Formats: sequence, C-alpha cells, structure tokens
Amino acid sequence: SAAMEGADPKRNFRQIIEQEVFAPLKLNDTYFDEQFTLIPHRARPYSVDQGRLINSPQTDHSYKWAGGGFIATPSDIVKFAVAHTQGNYLKASTVDEMFTPATLNNDEQVDFGIGWMTGFKNYQQREKYQHNTELQALMADMPNAVMHSGGSMGGITMTIMCVDHQRAVTVVKNVNGDNSADVFALALQTLSYYHQDH
Repeated sequence: SAAMEGADPKRNFRQIIEQEVFAPLKLNDTYFDEQFTLIPHRARPYSVDQGRLINSPQTDHSYKWAGGGFIATPSDIVKFAVAHTQGNYLKASTVDEMFTPATLNNDEQVDFGIGWMTGFKNYQQREKYQHNTELQALMADMPNAVMHSGGSMGGITMTIMCVDHQRAVTVVKNVNGDNSADVFALALQTLSYYHQDH
C-alpha cells in the first residue's frame, strides 16, 4: 500500500483500490475489513480450539489491507480473478508477468508470480495429495492454472483459475483450525467440471 501511495501521491490506498479495482470490476460485495463497520451479510468467524467450535477472537485487519485485509463474497473474488484474463482490464504483458514464475537472485525459480501461485507443483508434492490419484489427475489436466489462498482468524479461502478457459472457482470457509473440509480439493474438483465442458 505504501508503494502504491508513493506512485500516486494524490490518492491514498483506499481511494486507489476503490477507483481502480472495486468500481471498474463492479465488486459490489467487497469491502475493506474494518473492525466496527456494519457490513451487510458479513459471516461470523469461528475457530476450532481443542476440538471445540468457538467464536473467533476479534481481530483488526486494517493494518494489512494490501496483504489480506479485504472481505468479499466468493462471486466477487471470482469476478476479480477472471478479469485478469479478459483483456480489457489489465495489459496482456502485465498478466503474463503476474502468471510467470519468479526467479530469485540465485537463479532458483519459485512457484509464484506476482500475487499468484503458478501451477500445481507445490500441491502435487504435498504429502496430503501425493497418493490421491483423483486430485493428481485433475491437477495434471490443468497445467495452466494459477491460484491464491488465504487464511486468518476465523476463515480460510482458496481461489483456483484455469487460464486456458478463463474460469475460476473460490471456496470460502468461515472456520479456522478445522480440517473437515479441504478448500483446495473442493475448488479443484469444482473447477474441473468447467474444464471438462471444453
């Protein structure tokens, strides 16, 4: 946010986001997560602590708006993701850079572009998914996927987008500390239905 304000000294971070992201993409259900603002239909956050479901402690995300301080509906997140591939919001060269794995100073390539994890290599190698033949096949079938996940007190989210087909799925869970639902697997399985249509 400081870098953005430095590049545009006439507007603060909030103004930049509202005018350059929320308004043009019509993200009408996306908000700055302010602790005391009444936001319509805001889901209550929960946590699992020692096997018990409890109300999550109150947290203030205003210190990190640029790094995970928004709240949104899954449909708004999908709208934001797909806008990357539509050609009328961001320049193609910008999108290419965002979706290209970065190279570190020591020439090591990482699985992240700008704001997006690129491909499924990280997930394919995770012990949790190594022997899951269904998910391994789905990941192999979508080599040009990008994703972004997030988690905080009282929630977890996963967005996966197939760049080839310009489709995205977001799964959100308003509970942290609970493994009864795998948001990555749910998003991947749902996205695969769109993928099979083509």
